[in-house]
Amino acid sequence: MSNVALTVSRGTDGKWHRPKKLDRFNLTLTYDKGALRTYINGLLDQTIDLGKIKWGSVEITSPDHKLSDVSVYNRRLNWREISILQE
Repeated sequence: MSNVALTVSRGTDGKWHRPKKLDRFNLTLTYDKGALRTYINGLLDQTIDLGKIKWGSVEITSPDHKLSDVSVYNRRLNWREISILQE
């Protein structure tokens, strides 16, 4: 993930700038009607069709143990709610 677009102009001059790795970011996952959606810093990143999942098999982990906050909601969040969570 990179936020280079925030610091360097992305005009049509043909120059490609090296991505800068983020120190931290907000990741939001939603699951509704078989579709898993990932949001990074409030912006939709991916939509993956999973079909029906068994909630008992869902595990929230981090390979480097750097999770700072986890919330689980029992309903679909709308875009406004997701953007507020990213603040």
